[in-house]
Amino acid sequence: NVDLKDLANRLLTFDTEDVENHVPLTAAECLSVCHMAMEAMRSTDICIHIKTPINIVGDLHGQFHDLLRIFDALGQPPETFQWMPMCAIIDGQIFCCHGGISPNFMLQPFNLRGGQQANVQALNECKKPVEPVRPGILCDIMWSDPIGTAFSAQFSQSSETLTEAKWLPNKRGCSFSFSGQALEEVMRLFQTQMLIRGHQVAMNGYQSQLNRRCVTVFSAPGYCGVYNNISSILQIERLNDDSKSPGSFFLLRPMQRDPSALANLFWNELRDI
Repeated sequence: NVDLKDLANRLLTFDTEDVENHVPLTAAECLSVCHMAMEAMRSTDICIHIKTPINIVGDLHGQFHDLLRIFDALGQPPETFQWMPMCAIIDGQIFCCHGGISPNFMLQPFNLRGGQQANVQALNECKKPVEPVRPGILCDIMWSDPIGTAFSAQFSQSSETLTEAKWLPNKRGCSFSFSGQALEEVMRLFQTQMLIRGHQVAMNGYQSQLNRRCVTVFSAPGYCGVYNNISSILQIERLNDDSKSPGSFFLLRPMQRDPSALANLFWNELRDI
């Protein structure tokens, strides 16, 4: 049996300055945590409602030392962090997910006249456990991007496809890139004011797009030891009437790493059970 208290203590007390090493874990510990997480998430919906105050952390890409730095600066998450949905609606006003929105939101069973509750209920008809397939709503929530980013497909301005396009193919090879008009329609569908997402590197930690209705939050400073990017966490104490300024950004700069230590940033093997 795995001693969870001991495991949590080892993880949370690890020296954040020791960037060349990781907490040693056994295969049994990793498997036990995965199985317990499945049990904890079994009864939760695909989309949940969350209230402020809240800290929104973007992609970390396994940079555990930086996760501990965030905990040191902003505090550890509450017990509700065990809920692992695909998306969330914050205070009824912000749609929050990893990637973005889906053109399937414009199809049945979703309805512009249905209201937020009915459309969230339609989304929650996707039952867990689920492996997002492509094409599909859950794939898009995970992998779509706003138009105008590096992963948006490029077309000639004379292209009939682009002239009225709300959705374009995504260079990632799955999902779509969405326009400001497409985002406005989905925000009306869910009666929300803006989209907050992660998924893409933002050199300043965050990026505002599509008339400030879409904000990308990226939380892995010095991404993979290759970029010199700053990271951010969006802190929302309480939403106000200015939907384009939802909160403030807490910034983390990259830690200084010896280039020779980069090989140790990723686990190569697990200790024997």
